[in-house]
Amino acid sequence: MNESRRLVVKSGSPLITRGGRGRAHAAIARWSEQAASAVGPGTQIVIVSSGAMAVRMARLGWSGRPPTLDPLHATPLPR
Repeated sequence: MNESRRLVVKSGSPLITRGGRGRAHAAIARWSEQAASAVGPGTQIVIVSSGAMAVRMARLGWSGRPPTLDPLHATPLPR
């Protein structure tokens, strides 16, 4: 793996959002450090997740997904 130029790590929403309770900052930082230690200099690390929608749902106080995606994209977030 040390010869790779890019490492892409895919994580599921439950891990990124602490099971839907908001962003898991400490866990994300830990994974970032682990990924960085696994590659050599000059290798890009990209961490991707579908967690953005799960975080949005948690911030809106929703317990489940809406039947369509429109509310996820159009509902204003509380301040």
